[in-house]
Amino acid sequence: MGESVLTEQQPQQTIPEHQTQLRPTNEIPTAVAVQAILLRTDDIAVAIAGARAYRHGVELHFQLHSRPGARCTALSAFAGYPGGTKDQFLIGLEFADGRTVTNWPGDPTDPDTPTLMASASGGSTLLATANYYLTPLPPPGRLSVIGTWPAQQIAEHRIELDTDAIRHGAATSTVLWPQQPDTPSTPQPTTPPAIEPDGWFARTRPSLIA
Repeated sequence: MGESVLTEQQPQQTIPEHQTQLRPTNEIPTAVAVQAILLRTDDIAVAIAGARAYRHGVELHFQLHSRPGARCTALSAFAGYPGGTKDQFLIGLEFADGRTVTNWPGDPTDPDTPTLMASASGGSTLLATANYYLTPLPPPGRLSVIGTWPAQQIAEHRIELDTDAIRHGAATSTVLWPQQPDTPSTPQPTTPPAIEPDGWFARTRPSLIA
């Protein structure tokens, strides 16, 4: 009888969780009660309406409400992601240690820089939603959220969130199995929005200035 030959199976490649940019698929997150109004005008309101905490990141749920009869539609705020459009609603985040990230494509992608990746969006003319996955997990302290909609002449608004609940939720999420490498896309940005020349976005992302 011939000898049987055993072929050694190569293990699947895995990567450290904190190096992923996309929302993890191997983890059941913890729902976190985060609710705050980012901005409100006569015709528009934008709010953070919940979060899901992962071990090394957090997914933030944004809602944009448009008043019936308003000159703009809610859906246009998040349309066109991930490549970005000059009409989109801009979101910026600033950690307590000073690190920043935005939802405009082209942010640095080195390991020390936070990333903010769109994970879902949809809605109607009166209500649009968008989820963004932020990694790494914000450090202790405040998390600043900055929003502006240049296409609709809505100036920058800023709120502060406490990260305690987010970090507590991250510690209780359920990891199912090792994370596999992700392959995030690198969209090419289009014409940037007309941001305020002396605002937060101009200071932290000068490349947005036309």
